[in-house]
Amino acid sequence: MFKFNVKKSHKAIILFYMKVIYISYVMNIHQAPLCDEIFKIIGDDFIFLSTSPSIDDSNKKIIKRNYVVLSTNLNSEDLEKLFRTADCIVAGHCSDLRLIKFFTDDKLIIHNGEHLFKKFKDPISFLKCIKNAIIFKRKYKFTKPYVLANSHYLKKDLDLILFKYEKVFNFGYFPPTNKSYKLAVDSTKKNNIIFIGRYIKWKKPGSLIPCLEYINENNNCYTLEFYGDGPYKEQLIRRVKASRFRSKISVNHALDHEEVLKHFLNSEIFIFSSNHEEGWGSVLNEALSCGCIVFANKNAGSTLSLIKDYENGFLYNNSRELKQKIKYYLSLSKEKKIEIRKKAFETISKVWNEKVAAERFVSFLKNYKTWNGNEYKSGPMSVAQ
Repeated sequence: MFKFNVKKSHKAIILFYMKVIYISYVMNIHQAPLCDEIFKIIGDDFIFLSTSPSIDDSNKKIIKRNYVVLSTNLNSEDLEKLFRTADCIVAGHCSDLRLIKFFTDDKLIIHNGEHLFKKFKDPISFLKCIKNAIIFKRKYKFTKPYVLANSHYLKKDLDLILFKYEKVFNFGYFPPTNKSYKLAVDSTKKNNIIFIGRYIKWKKPGSLIPCLEYINENNNCYTLEFYGDGPYKEQLIRRVKASRFRSKISVNHALDHEEVLKHFLNSEIFIFSSNHEEGWGSVLNEALSCGCIVFANKNAGSTLSLIKDYENGFLYNNSRELKQKIKYYLSLSKEKKIEIRKKAFETISKVWNEKVAAERFVSFLKNYKTWNGNEYKSGPMSVAQ
């Protein structure tokens, strides 16, 4: 019989008894902070079940934790034993199809995921979306789950396919972020625009070049810094060389997480240019925590959850609207710009962080039978509209 190698916790604050299994494909930097906080509260009755431990197609470093169990190490008997004693199953990305039979209505079942329909423009992507929707509905054929939406658009997609659920809650990813108000708000930042992410088509890094040109045509002196890697890199370099402001643009290598925060802390403007194929976009959490002035594409999964237009950043839907918002921002007083940076920092430090998310999530687990959905008006575990 397989023995689950989960070391005992001496720091956990046990508020109630409930065994929770959190299923996802791998433990990475976007999963670990939240799961660590949940583990601090629940203790040894929290297990992260990793279904694809050797795969991380988003190039995020795989992180080891004592509460992580690999499903590929478990035979059928082991799985039966593990799930028999579970009270709650949080089902994220599940590549191990053996697990689906355990999603039954005698347990608290919670789906955790991004929106379903990310690319809908051509016949092939349309058919893939339909196929994914069918697979998704089959996954929960034995139960009606609660839903943690790691995208503002998930509820809309679920309603579109007539999926039956109990409630949908706003959620997301909670990467490590800057915790220093002084560094985020009071520090001096460079006059620059920064892009951090993979150089791929749907993240639209090339769309930042016209923004720099627009800013500098009006006698400003901004630079544009790209950090990342990906198949779009050579095309991006060609676009940079074709720009009359190419001397103000640099295309750089990808950064590790500590470097990401350091560069955000030194940068004034972050343009979150991803389209609807972006399920969430944790880079937005990181930029806000560092006090960047954010201009965010409305179509990305995290934008409408994290950004309040003109308050802690700016929303845009197309290049014309983006330029209008940039022009407005540049006209603001220094005091108003600092106020936006402060609210950006507080969005993460006070609401959208792993500690708040874990505490609210565990509170829901404890009281879900009497949960009316009005407990939180915004942030993690508020009811999605």
